[in-house]
Amino acid sequence: MTTIPRAGQPPTPPVRDTRKAEAPRVRWTPEPESDLLRLVDDPGVRAELKRNADVTLHVISPSADGDRRSEGIEGEAMWRRGWDYETERRKSWLPDLADDGPWNYVLFFRSAVVPARFLVLAVRSRLQIGERIWEQIQDGS
Repeated sequence: MTTIPRAGQPPTPPVRDTRKAEAPRVRWTPEPESDLLRLVDDPGVRAELKRNADVTLHVISPSADGDRRSEGIEGEAMWRRGWDYETERRKSWLPDLADDGPWNYVLFFRSAVVPARFLVLAVRSRLQIGERIWEQIQDGS
């Protein structure tokens, strides 16, 4: 921004914004980006999954007897359903009866050092996860 100088004064130099842009909290590698395009037809749902990841991903502590359907950890890989906290808290809401939305997807991620706090590794639909569990049951695993 320049100001108009008074008579006989040199113009003031423009003020530069020297603030650094804040690093993203979540980084998406090419594989989960591809998963999003392949699995999620609705661009609005894809955008909501990304927004929810930015707000809800957190370090998950191992739990011996906890409910691991919505989130969990195995080694350094963590997972969390793609919904936001508000949707998760609604006990009367049944995601299995709802239309397509972020609740139908699971984000697999790990802690990152730089530039983001979390690195998304993969996105899977709950149907893919169910099919994998069914295969394991059939194989006796």
